[in-house]
Amino acid sequence: MGVRADQAAEAIQHLIHQAHLQQGEKIPSQRQLSAQLNISRTALREGISTLIARGELRSEPGRGVFVLRDHDHGDFATLAWSNADISPSDVYQLRYVIEPFVTGLVATRITLAAVERLGENVAALRSALTEQQLERAADLDFQFHDMILGAAGNPTLKEAVMTRMRSYRSSQSLPFVKEQTLMETWREHRRIMLALKRHSTRSAIRAMRDHILRAALRGNNHFDIPTHG
Repeated sequence: MGVRADQAAEAIQHLIHQAHLQQGEKIPSQRQLSAQLNISRTALREGISTLIARGELRSEPGRGVFVLRDHDHGDFATLAWSNADISPSDVYQLRYVIEPFVTGLVATRITLAAVERLGENVAALRSALTEQQLERAADLDFQFHDMILGAAGNPTLKEAVMTRMRSYRSSQSLPFVKEQTLMETWREHRRIMLALKRHSTRSAIRAMRDHILRAALRGNNHFDIPTHG
């Protein structure tokens, strides 16, 4: 069995700690890390992407990957979740309940201008993911959901979701870290956008529900879904 992304990320963290690399310092190249840690380049890329998604590393095109924060203070992403009163799975469950309902409402009233803005966002997300710009992709993902929730015209529903999403922006790009599933968020956003463009309530609800469930699973977060007995 090959090394998983989380195992690769842990190995990279350990190496950074052992080498006493500080904030702003460059980590070794992928070629060096692959040889030093005996990890495949594919698993290594996913491990680095995971740490970038957690806000622990920063990638600078043409320059390399740099330590974004001091690792002596522990795992930031883990601490952020453990100090919260709810878990990431709870947040996804909340979104699973609210966002499909909101998307169904929006399908009945969305304007052409709003659809065009969503389309621009979806196109920008594709470009960001293609270029491995995970932080930008996370921002675009956040904006996409913000636009749909805002279009419903119910600030209470919007705040119920966005307040929690806003609190954990460091985890927003975790569903993007696996190379084989990198473009799935773009495909799912596009499906939602096209359903809204057709004013298809049923398709929009189904597309949003499927997207949230799959995004949760890509981020390794599981939650209970009631089934009809």
